This record gives sequence, C-alpha cells and structure tokens, in this order.
Amino acid sequence: RQPEFTQIDLEMSFLKKEDLLRLMETLFKLLFEKCIAYTLPDSFPRMSYKKALEEYGTDRPDTRFEMRLSRLCDIAKESEFSVFKEEIHRGGIVKGFCVKGGAKISRREIDRYIAFVSQFGLKGLGWMKKTESGFHSSIVKFFSSTLLKAIEEKMEVEEGDLLLFAAGKESTVNQSLDQLRRLIAREVDLIDSKKYAPLWIYDFPLFEWDEQERRNQCVHHPFTAPHPDDIEKLDSDPLNVRTVSYDLVINGYEVGGGSERIYNTNMQKKIFKF
Repeated sequence: RQPEFTQIDLEMSFLKKEDLLRLMETLFKLLFEKCIAYTLPDSFPRMSYKKALEEYGTDRPDTRFEMRLSRLCDIAKESEFSVFKEEIHRGGIVKGFCVKGGAKISRREIDRYIAFVSQFGLKGLGWMKKTESGFHSSIVKFFSSTLLKAIEEKMEVEEGDLLLFAAGKESTVNQSLDQLRRLIAREVDLIDSKKYAPLWIYDFPLFEWDEQERRNQCVHHPFTAPHPDDIEKLDSDPLNVRTVSYDLVINGYEVGGGSERIYNTNMQKKIFKF
C-alpha cells in the first residue's frame, strides 16, 4: 500500500469470506496481545454498510460510545417547521441525535457546533433541551405535543438531555452529524481511550451516483464482485446492488478490508459498461 494507507490488505485466492474474516480476527488479536497486551474479543461484531450510515452517518463508526442518529423525516414533515419541511420536499432528510446530560451545554457552545458543521456543507442545526418542565428552544413551538412525544420516544430522551437536528442532502447530513457526534463525545469525555472496539462493515453498495458525471460509478473499484443475491438487480436497480466486500474498523478508523474479485469474464464486461 502507499505510505498514507495504514491498513492490512490481503490478496488471496480460493478462500471464502468467513475463512478470511476469521484469519483477520486471529491476526489482529495476536497483534494487539503482543504489541500492547490488549485482548480483543474472540469474534468481532458485524454491521451492514446501510445500518452504519443510518445510525452513525459513516461506514467507519466509532462504537465506543452511543449517540446514534435517528431519522426523523416522518415526524418533521408533520410539523410546522418550514426549514425541515422544505428540505424534505427537496428530497433531503432530517436526522438528529441525543446528547445525554447535554441540557447543561450553553447556547454559545451550540452556536460553536453550528459553525463547526458548516464546514461540511450544513446550513445550520436545530436543537431542543428537555428539562423538568418540558422541551425548550426556539423551534419547539412548531411541534405539537404529539410530535414532541414521538421525538421523545424515538430518541429515548430523558430530563437533562440535549437534542441536535440536521436537515439537508442525506450525504451532507450524515457527514456533518458523524463529525459533530465525534467532536461532542471527545469534549464531554464519552470515549474510553483505553478501549478498542473492532467492527466489521459489510454489504457495501457496488455503485453510487456521481452528480458531476451524471452516471453510476463504482464505490470501490470495477473489479469488486456483486453479491450473488443482487445480480438480477444490475439492469433494473443497480444502486441497490451490494458487493461481497468487508472493511475492518477499529475506533472509527479503517484498519483492514477486502473483497471478492470478479472472476467471470461476462460479468466483468457488464460492470465495465456502467
């Protein structure tokens, strides 16, 4: 690999996915034991790419702490808050997360969070605080008591919590909230620096839509094999075709990974046509 890529990449033939994952887990367990005397679990948790983006906003989630993202489109579009409703109408989404005990965070700090996410293309943040007398913020008035109850249940809100919301293009919302989630976790000391949380991410999509080129392009490279269960979607629904691929993530960093390559000539020619 190039010097800037600090990950383990294996190129092998005639090995099944489960065999390779077990091999990598054994290798990493040995490395951690020998190098820093740390014991990793016998088998590593697994999470689909789709779930990782939905709940963490990234395919490299740091799972040492919670603050998972919640999709709130159904609730937001029933509100009277025009900012959220207009973004949804344009095809965007609304997501948010709950900062436990975050009601003590000042408005000045929230303004700093707003400035922070602007560098990722987000126009702003909505927020609410839950106190003993209920929800408080300038946007609460746009939500009925029924909708506030729905938010409370979906985001598992308790007294003393802070809610942060983002609306916009899905990729922008995900990136912004992922980075904000990490920033807040560091600042309010939610991360155990002595813990290592390995995680396999699997079922990456084969294609993604390139806005500039106005066409589908491969997420990894054109040699990654499509998932056998999704081959029939190549012509009708290519953006929902998964691959036989996997990344190993530890504490929010990709440290290894791989994929099954295409070995069928006709399939390879088909992928090249996209």
